[in-house]
Amino acid sequence: MGVFLYYLLVFFGIFSFSFVFWRKLREDYTPDQIFSATLLFLVGGFLGTVIFNKWLPQFSFWGFIVGTFLFGFYSLKKFGMKFFEALDGITVGLSWFSIFALGAIVIRDSWGDRFVNLIGVLPGVVTLLVYTFFLKKYRRFSWYPSGKIGFVGMSTVVVYFTLRALVATYQFWVLSSPGHLVDGLIALLVSLFFVGFIYFRSGRIGFTGLVGVFARLKRARRKNL
Repeated sequence: MGVFLYYLLVFFGIFSFSFVFWRKLREDYTPDQIFSATLLFLVGGFLGTVIFNKWLPQFSFWGFIVGTFLFGFYSLKKFGMKFFEALDGITVGLSWFSIFALGAIVIRDSWGDRFVNLIGVLPGVVTLLVYTFFLKKYRRFSWYPSGKIGFVGMSTVVVYFTLRALVATYQFWVLSSPGHLVDGLIALLVSLFFVGFIYFRSGRIGFTGLVGVFARLKRARRKNL
């Protein structure tokens, strides 16, 4: 029964990602584009997980993320899909996937590890709630004056990985495993990277001025060559 539930949850994870990704992009792209991109996302995540499971099993989650990102970025370029248009579907789909996939891992765990690892499902659940709020409100945020698409997807990433960092810290405290501490630090760095990316997309005067300075310096350097 446990094996059946495990594969059932994995199936629901794959299905939920595919369905959400299709639903978010169906008005802008053809079914063939969406299906092909989805397939490459899933293949990349699978290969990344397999490779990391072989050499770095404690970081298989990051193998999934790396594989998904590399194959996913390639698929968006190959099938002419814009990154920021696809970002919301990617992040929400992966949030659903993480809930089911981590739930499957909890089913597979021994009884002693289940409660600790069950907490790992929480970032995905909270992220979906935050996504719903941001989707309705973000264009009204005074600190995001540009209103450009991509804010919801990027903020979802920030929330998810910040929560993952907190969960990993808790797991490190309970299990005294250095791997969880490294996991948390990586998650925090990813979160901070996307915070910077959001600020970059915000169009705020301070950052725009800084970009302008670098652009002028670059043009001046080209003239001098």
